[in-house]
Amino acid sequence: LDVQGFEAQIDGKSATVHDLSSLADKFKLVKDEVVDAATWDAAVKVAGELLEVKGRADLPSSPEQAKLVKDAAEAVTRVEVAAGAYLTALTSVAKWADVAPERSKRSLAAGRLKAFCEGFGSSLGNAARARWLASAAKVAEGATEAPKIELVRVRKALAIETAALREATHQETAFEFVAANGTDEDKTAVVTRLRNLLTDGFETSSLATQLPGWRADANAAFKRLAKTTHTTTHTTTTHTTGAPTTPTAATPTATTTTTTPTGVPTTPTAATSAPTTPTATTSAPTTPTAATSVPTTPTATTAAPTTPTATTSAAATPTATTSAAATPTDTTTVLTGTAAEIQAQISERTSVLLSKQKGTRFRVVVTVEADES
Repeated sequence: LDVQGFEAQIDGKSATVHDLSSLADKFKLVKDEVVDAATWDAAVKVAGELLEVKGRADLPSSPEQAKLVKDAAEAVTRVEVAAGAYLTALTSVAKWADVAPERSKRSLAAGRLKAFCEGFGSSLGNAARARWLASAAKVAEGATEAPKIELVRVRKALAIETAALREATHQETAFEFVAANGTDEDKTAVVTRLRNLLTDGFETSSLATQLPGWRADANAAFKRLAKTTHTTTHTTTTHTTGAPTTPTAATPTATTTTTTPTGVPTTPTAATSAPTTPTATTSAPTTPTAATSVPTTPTATTAAPTTPTATTSAAATPTATTSAAATPTDTTTVLTGTAAEIQAQISERTSVLLSKQKGTRFRVVVTVEADES
């Protein structure tokens, strides 16, 4: 509402009144101030480039000024929120990357954009807000460019860089692992590179284009180093215990000794470490027993003391078997192959002997040796 140079304000704020029905019951008429043409042009230009508020009159007037400020206020709110979200995401990554906020040009630039938005909101009156907009187009003494150029650059990058920073927050573990365990090359590619990206300004590089490649490098280095560390730990543990997990396969060699005939068959020995140890049947040949009719023939008493019945029956009635025990015949055969193959060969040879000499008793001694070759 403009009444010959006065502006209607409600609770200290400019009010737009379309007709008398929308006019508040209580309002205050304040002397309206309109900026000059040069300030208006600068304010319109900043509003269009920074806030994307367009379509304004070429010459200033109270209604046009009020409309520009109203539309700019809505856009400023959106930009201020976006700048705050960007600073939150950047600070989160910079914290575990050990980059102080004051060292980050990106953080400082985003902070200046947020401060500009806050300054617009704290300005009172349409003319003051219009002048605030116009100030961003003025090149300060000693500066090379107007603040508007940087502010526009930052505002355009806010959304895409915020998304990139939020993705990078998931690489904290990889970053710290590489920093602690990586080679100099790994640390340069992951640790130093991220810190440089965070400290560089918006005009140097774009986090939206650089961070995806950095994340891929960080993940690759983390997986490689984690795998190497796991393998080293596993190897050290195996070496310490002294128990190899892969036993060496050995090809067994069996030696079968058949002695025929004997008085009492003995149980084959299971020892494998000493195949040359003589059997118990010849351990005490000089001690005859009273039960044996032929004192020069050793009996099975010394070899198998747990089976005296066979000794007693043989002593009561000496048989041809006992008399012939003094001239045993030994046949030694070497069998080579796997355990299953040796077992099959033993069974086959035993069957052949039994089929040819039925009624004859045999003593079979099997010695198993592992062939390391």
